[in-house]
Order: sequence, then C-alpha cells, then structure tokens
Amino acid sequence: ALQTAAPAQTAQAARPDGGETPVSASKAARQTAPRVHATVSEQAPAKKEKTANSALDREKGGISVVPEESEAQLAERLFLSARQSHAQGRLSVSQGQLSQALAIHAAHRGARSLWVQQLLESGETGLAAELLAEGLQLLPVELSWLKALARLRLESGHLAEARALLERLPELARDADVRALAGAIAYRQQDYPAAANHYRAALAQRPNVGRDWVALALVLEAQAHHPEARESFRRALLTGNLDPRLQALADSRLQP
Repeated sequence: ALQTAAPAQTAQAARPDGGETPVSASKAARQTAPRVHATVSEQAPAKKEKTANSALDREKGGISVVPEESEAQLAERLFLSARQSHAQGRLSVSQGQLSQALAIHAAHRGARSLWVQQLLESGETGLAAELLAEGLQLLPVELSWLKALARLRLESGHLAEARALLERLPELARDADVRALAGAIAYRQQDYPAAANHYRAALAQRPNVGRDWVALALVLEAQAHHPEARESFRRALLTGNLDPRLQALADSRLQP
C-alpha cells in the first residue's frame, strides 16, 4: 500500500523537503535491480509435449512459467513473489521481480504500488515520482497514485503541477486526504480562500484530526481572521491527538 499524502500542519509543515527527479525511473530501477533471466529446460518426449502441463519450463524472476499462462497471470505471480520477498527483507530480489512484472504488464496496480512504497521508504522520492507519473499515463485517475504524486510535487515545490493532479479527480473522489492536501498546496500558493475551503471540507469529513484544525488556523491567521483562528486552535487542542510540536504551537497562540 502506498503511503498517502499528509496535509499541511503548520507554515513549516507545509514546506517539507523535496526530492530529486531522475530522467526515468523504469530505466534507472532496472539498472539496479537484479537481472531476471529465462531458461529453457530439456525438451520433453514428443508425447508429453502434447499434454497440458508438459512442454518447456522457463524461469522469470525466480518462478517457473508455462506456455499456457497469460502475461497478466505471469505479472500477478511475479508480484506475489515480490511481495513475499519484500516481507522476507530481500529488497533487491523483490525489486527485480517488480521490474519484470511491470515490463510484462505495465498497468499492474499492485506491482507499481509496492515498488513505489519501497522507494519512498528508502528515500528515493525521485524514482518514486517517475514510477507514479508513468502509471498515471496508463491509469489517469488512480486515486492513491494521484495523491502520492501530488504530495511529492508539493514537497519538491512544483505547486502548479501538484494542484493540477488533484484537479483531475471528480468531486466525489475528493476525500479528506485529497482536500487537506489541496489545502496545503493552495496555502503554499498564497491562495488563502481556497486553502480555507479545502481544510473546512476535510474537517467536515473527519472533524477529529487536530493537524487539520491547526492548518486551518494558520490559513485564517494569514487572512487576519484572528478570532476564527483562535477558535480553530482551540478545536485542535480538543482533539487530543496533536504531536508535541503542534500542541506547543496551539498553546502559544491561545495565550492571553
């Protein structure tokens, strides 16, 4: 599963570190992933070649393949093997299997999502962004990919691109995460009315998320709506789920 985009929490939280974007994730990743090979076993006797499960055996990504298997089925089995390798801590093996799965079936959601997850966990945000962008060319409104790529674009300062990605989504698909992320982007663009609207929409769906109340309060402060900002800081504290930094910020704003 992919990691979803967290909304802006404070003025500083809306400015996370960016990542470098390589020329091509698929190319770069395949250069570092283990080479996946295919071999042909010894020919079976003529009589056995005509049976359903005889014929030749090959290996792709460490799994055997039969001629009757479709590309989609092979990609799925490579993905399942990659997931098992990942669980066992064999990251390079897993990425080699994922590379092969996507070479066979580029639109495989599970394989692309798992590879992106691995890259994000290892801090390779540029490669992750390239894989997400390639995937969205095939599946333009894949929600988890759109959110993840929009967050990466926000973190790297590509605000217009981040905003355009989220605007692809129909209204019904804009969940609280999307709304909060859109609020963070609008805040960075100093579009404070839009940012406030997005955060309010997010809070209408999940009113107990303290960081969204803090983010809304900061937007209201930027608009010089100080009484409303204080109320938002107060609501943030009432949620009881602020991290120490945000709690200290809210406390300081509510001092007489």
